[in-house]
Amino acid sequence: MWPVATTDVFDEWFEALGDEEPAEIEAKDVAKSFRELVARTSTAKTRRIAARRTREMLAEMVLSEIREALGKTQSQMAKAAGMKQPSWAKLEGQSDMMISTLHKVMNAMGGELEITVRFPQGRVRLKQFGLPPVAAK
Repeated sequence: MWPVATTDVFDEWFEALGDEEPAEIEAKDVAKSFRELVARTSTAKTRRIAARRTREMLAEMVLSEIREALGKTQSQMAKAAGMKQPSWAKLEGQSDMMISTLHKVMNAMGGELEITVRFPQGRVRLKQFGLPPVAAK
């Protein structure tokens, strides 16, 4: 049999398996252990790459994810946009909508719609669609 290196934490956990009551592990201990594991097994470069990818993923959200991140219900958003909840639910499922509708939705969420086009030479913000904020009802 090959020798296996273990940690004190593992040894305590393994010994506790035979006990009637399982050993309790607190969430803060698991989080701390995970942070320590990440620090020991990853480089600063891989942590920077992971952080950048996380920011990119958070910057790419569908309407329902934005609403949920804001902690709002469909009913609350529909009311803010001056529509009924089923209409809001339908909007969240659409992959195509009028710019004026998207503008209304973003305003209800507390955002401001800007349309930017990326070209190889750079970005251009379309002023044509710089709609004024929707008046609160």
